[in-house]
Amino acid sequence: MVLQLLPVNLIAGLWRNIECRCTLWTQKERFLIFYG
Repeated sequence: MVLQLLPVNLIAGLWRNIECRCTLWTQKERFLIFYG
């Protein structure tokens, strides 16, 4: 059970990290478009 759940947690963690980076990037783009 633990071995089956571990990869899911890893993938979820990586996905959250990617989502955070994407949201930060879109905020940077909006900032640059607005002030650039």
